[in-house]
Amino acid sequence: MDSGEPVQTCREFAFDATRHQSQLRIIATSDLHHHILPFDYLTGRADASVGLAAAAVRIRALRGKVRNALLFDNGDFLQGTPLSDTVAARAADDGRIHPFIAAMNAAGYDAGTLGNHEFNFGLDFLLRSLRGAAFPIVCCNVARVDGGPLCPPFVVLDRRIVMADGAHEPIRIGVIGFAPPQISQWDSVTLGGAVVTTEIVAAARRHLPALRAAGADLVVALCHSGFGPAEPAPAMENAAVSLAALGGIDAVLAGHTHQVFPGQGPWDPAVDPENGTICGVPAVMPGANGSHLGVIDLHLDRSASGWAVTGHCVCLDGPGDADPPRAVIRTDPAISRMGTALHAQVVREQRQTVGQTAQAIHSHFARLRADRSLQLVADAQCAAARPIIAALGLGHLPVLSAVAPFNCGGQTGRQGAVSIPPGPISRRNLDELYPFPNGLSILRLRMAAVADWLERSASQFRTLRADDPDQPLFDPDFPPYCADTLFGLDYRIDPTLPPRFSAAGDVIARSNRRVGPELIAGLPADPAQEVIVLTNSFRASGGGGYHAAKAGRILHSTTEPLRDLIAAHLGRGTIEMAAPAAGWSFAPAPGVTAVFDAAGAAAAHLDQLPDRRLSVAGRPAPGTVRLRLHL
Repeated sequence: MDSGEPVQTCREFAFDATRHQSQLRIIATSDLHHHILPFDYLTGRADASVGLAAAAVRIRALRGKVRNALLFDNGDFLQGTPLSDTVAARAADDGRIHPFIAAMNAAGYDAGTLGNHEFNFGLDFLLRSLRGAAFPIVCCNVARVDGGPLCPPFVVLDRRIVMADGAHEPIRIGVIGFAPPQISQWDSVTLGGAVVTTEIVAAARRHLPALRAAGADLVVALCHSGFGPAEPAPAMENAAVSLAALGGIDAVLAGHTHQVFPGQGPWDPAVDPENGTICGVPAVMPGANGSHLGVIDLHLDRSASGWAVTGHCVCLDGPGDADPPRAVIRTDPAISRMGTALHAQVVREQRQTVGQTAQAIHSHFARLRADRSLQLVADAQCAAARPIIAALGLGHLPVLSAVAPFNCGGQTGRQGAVSIPPGPISRRNLDELYPFPNGLSILRLRMAAVADWLERSASQFRTLRADDPDQPLFDPDFPPYCADTLFGLDYRIDPTLPPRFSAAGDVIARSNRRVGPELIAGLPADPAQEVIVLTNSFRASGGGGYHAAKAGRILHSTTEPLRDLIAAHLGRGTIEMAAPAAGWSFAPAPGVTAVFDAAGAAAAHLDQLPDRRLSVAGRPAPGTVRLRLHL
């Protein structure tokens, strides 16, 4: 759901004058990703749908409409914009409160939890940042490797709640936090084995009884995890539904996947978008970057036996349809002031020229072919790795460079894509091209594992049929940042065949094969042949369901952001990039067509494609074009 779509409005509760009743409003943010101001650093424009400063105005309004309200954050607040990278680059502890933590303090959070991106800059940075929080931050399934807690597993908030008749009653609200257990894998390079994780459901079974025993009248679960199946599975990343199924929880705040709930799925049958529940428990998921606020209103009864939830209403609050270029974006003045100086510094840095390109670079078709936006990253990885590979005495091995797109228009839920005209390349262009602080990893593995790697990437496509015109090309649950292209190989993908992997990276059938043959320098590759694969640190640890990466050996890893390696590559002079002649292509399938949505500007580039297999199929929304692929 985009921020301009309508959002639900929570209804007014009717109270029974003969009973001791009240309403408690829970307001939730999630995946704010260090957006303080309403500004999109990838486009360089104001944006009312992002930023805590703008969301705080709506938070204040939501609080003002009820007598009792609590504000929680569901994680992923320390990383996500060039501001976050600038703050993390301050190596020494200068004693200042982390600017986003300061903004959260000003917004008046009651509690929060950790997301996976809190760990991107290492454990020391995380712990220094958390020291400035004026509110408790809890997480029960991530601990130090020595067994000590990273932060409290839960907290009990003592509050006095105003009843419908004006009386004030004490209430104890338990808040427990959960993070994806893959943290120790995804950030293995920066964490260096400093933390251990427990599966979400297992941790809940351990800590929920203790939370109730500590006197919690209500339990709110801050679950930085998306909606998966109700039945728990090993190493489950998206476990909010299976968590709710345990019982003993009165409200679930979910996130991580940047989706919105209540909203359309598809969801597990245990998810009820009409009533805003999962397994009967009120739940909300408020998008990302401040696009929405989640609201859960609980109807409470107070009796001699204690507190009981007797009703609920779940809704979303969005910024509406304001057009930032022509409308004034209202922000919280105190929070805005906290971000202004750093914002100005980052914007100045983003305008700096880091190189020149002789050809236009765009990412509109980066999931359909090896294009210049991917090639630039692949070349930068090769340039940085070449002396390291030589020093290791491995210059005789073939080198493959794995790259995935991040911003490619409608395929990423954004209107924009990377679009760099011939001429200067700015730091902002690099932020757009590579928005994550991943480092470079150099792997040594066999072509049998590379073949599995390619099959994982090929699972991004739905299984296409000749009798189904204009069927969706991409699996909607497969994120673009998992769609790797391996430079140094020639291969074909046949999406009319069933995939080997699910969108989550689980094996469907090991015998399924969409990719082949894999050619190196025009010759078929032997499964036993050893190769060097260059990739990012997230992928090298198996991130994105790429378990094949773990079949190899990491020869070298760096925490230096890949953006900086790209800037160093560009600093060697004007780059000349012909359209990539090698790479992958679709296996011909006459009569088979499929469609996908891209940024509207993609339509102007169709004539640049050598095979001319794309045509315009429609314009489903402003700024978006639907393209038809003829296989």
